Amino acid sequence: MDLITLATFIGISLLILTLKYLIESLISPLRSIPGPLGARFSKAWYLLRVWNGCFEWDNIALHETHGSVVRYGPNEYSISDPEALKTIYGHGTEFNKTRWYEAWDAPDTFTLFTLQDNKIHGQMRRKFQSTYSMSSLITYETYADECVQIFCQRLDEMASEKREVNIGWWFQCYAADTIGMITYSKRFGFLDKGEDYKGLGQAMHDNLLYSSLVGIYYSIHRFLWNVTAYQAMLGLGKPTGRMALTGFTSGTLAERRKQRNNEKEDDLIEAEEGQEVDETAPKDFLSKFLDAHDKDPNKFTEVDIKVGLTSNVVAGSDTTASSLSGILYHLLRNPSTIKKLRSEIDDFVSRGEVSIPPTFKQTQAMPYLQAVVQEALRVHPATGLPLVRIVPPGGADICGYHFPEGTSVGVNPWVMHYSKEIFGADATEFRPERWIEADKERLSFMNRFWMPFGLGSRTCIGRNIEVGLTVNTQSMLEMSKLLPEIIRKYDFDLSDELKGSGTQWETKNHWFVVPENFFITVTPRQ
Repeated sequence: MDLITLATFIGISLLILTLKYLIESLISPLRSIPGPLGARFSKAWYLLRVWNGCFEWDNIALHETHGSVVRYGPNEYSISDPEALKTIYGHGTEFNKTRWYEAWDAPDTFTLFTLQDNKIHGQMRRKFQSTYSMSSLITYETYADECVQIFCQRLDEMASEKREVNIGWWFQCYAADTIGMITYSKRFGFLDKGEDYKGLGQAMHDNLLYSSLVGIYYSIHRFLWNVTAYQAMLGLGKPTGRMALTGFTSGTLAERRKQRNNEKEDDLIEAEEGQEVDETAPKDFLSKFLDAHDKDPNKFTEVDIKVGLTSNVVAGSDTTASSLSGILYHLLRNPSTIKKLRSEIDDFVSRGEVSIPPTFKQTQAMPYLQAVVQEALRVHPATGLPLVRIVPPGGADICGYHFPEGTSVGVNPWVMHYSKEIFGADATEFRPERWIEADKERLSFMNRFWMPFGLGSRTCIGRNIEVGLTVNTQSMLEMSKLLPEIIRKYDFDLSDELKGSGTQWETKNHWFVVPENFFITVTPRQ
């Protein structure tokens, strides 16, 4: 299909949908809800804002202008009232994910992220829960240690060359290789040269753009996917991000199965010779999933293996990289905070309470580090679009409105995190001390609305690996291992472009809010 035919098809589809929304808007019981005029009649208003890549700020501005409930599409509503969180995302809720999530997978397939039905998601999630438990988390530390060491080697090289580097990209390299180690016991190879391994990183970013946009018009996803798949088969185009990752996962799975068969033969020989087999060695996700499948193929199926592997890589790369960038950026924009954090780290090191690199347990005992992470994830949550859910049968009463069945409602973490009602008059400021100074009641209140990785039963299953709520005794691994080490060893200087008091870094929000120009210079500490 040529581009003219494709454009005609899309244009006619958009026209039909616009006429449909125009008629529905005139008779909707929610027609009094305010919002941009264009959003009343067409999803194109939201599509263009997401394309521009700054909807987190658009969303905040909408609520500042229109109040706690605002329309951003013909049947899509953003909520900023804290009381709505429990209704929409609370445990046991019947608000399932909307069809927007369909565009994140190939048609008729799913991951933990894209499963729409909460009950089915709960059943699937339980299969993987033990892999993400605290006891499992500790065994993954050795995987992260290797990547921390290589990351610091790259920083040494950057310092010796005295050149500006895009540290946001290097955080992406670290996050991708670490999640590769945890998932497959092998790095993708991003950290070796700072290069995109087989285009996987670009493929994942392309997938963010495709899915966040096409999900708005989810009915055309199957058509676009098939066109792209046929083009790739004919050598006329590159596979999509999801296709590239699926191909990598399938290839690695086949290699591991062959390796396991050889190892089983070796184990039998060693057993016959009286040699002991080490059963205590750390196991990556792939090994654990294959063990579960071998134990009961009907309970933990072939589909479960691929779903678990894909979900882990998708959830564990961009999220962590965006969060690490947010932490360092806000520390550098607020010099007093990095000075205070460095002092805490130096004190722990001088007392022999932190190893090199630090263990997860050691970092949890560092209160200012934990406050810095939590505050950075407040002012820069990785996810920048509304976490959309569909109103269940019977409708729902939210903020004084009765939302009919089938209505799309959601809360954007950025909107909630910048609420002065929740976080005070200085909600726009990066101030880690707010998590230390608050009394128990105030702390509990803020934590209730701290949602960088969702809320309720659909909270990111990998949060124990990526980040954690220290106040709620949950934890982090990738950032906990890296941050104290690089803050202790290096000085960082923002590029001239980012030093001005009124300047801000550039980010793109296609679900994850990713920095575009986070350039710094690195100097070893004296």
